[in-house]
Amino acid sequence: MADPTPADRTRIHPVLPAPFPDRERLGPYLPVALTSFVVREREIETTEALVCRAGVRLVTLIGPGGVGKTRLAIQVAEEAADEFPDGVWFVVPAPVRDPVLVAATIAETVGLRRRP
Repeated sequence: MADPTPADRTRIHPVLPAPFPDRERLGPYLPVALTSFVVREREIETTEALVCRAGVRLVTLIGPGGVGKTRLAIQVAEEAADEFPDGVWFVVPAPVRDPVLVAATIAETVGLRRRP
């Protein structure tokens, strides 16, 4: 992802908690952004197109720490939420150290429970 240009830096928008109806629609599944978001329309559009493409089940954002991958993912999830009637969830895999537990962590986050 390209660094923001000086023009982008002047278009910083504060991100506030969504108004009540949107917060209800998004549910507790996405964190409320407490930081500003530098407009990165191209990255948002590209990522949203990938996320909403038929047959795509996973999109991975990669890059060095601190470039805004998480913030971009949250923004895209908020904007694309209407495309997913069952909802969108934010899953934090960082604390999971055992690869075998990744699927279980995701399942638990989205509310799936194991049946005996």
